[in-house]
Amino acid sequence: MRQFGGPVHIVFGNNHADLFGITKKSDAHQVVVHGEFFEAAFADRKVAMNHFDYLARPMAQSGLYDLVCFGITIASAGSSSGLPYA
Repeated sequence: MRQFGGPVHIVFGNNHADLFGITKKSDAHQVVVHGEFFEAAFADRKVAMNHFDYLARPMAQSGLYDLVCFGITIASAGSSSGLPYA
């Protein structure tokens, strides 16, 4: 992250035991915490993020997003394989 220099957007996942600690530590860095769901547009590309694949997969299949990220995996709604997610 030091080399990147821009903000990093995260969502909560399965580490609910320390939500306060995660949020507090993010304040000291360029980490933006969005709770359990994130949706935004970057350079006219619509992006969504959620930790859980059972929520992210239908989001990717919906065609509403250019990129859907979940867990620790990044999946594209327009993958070269023709599948809505990797």
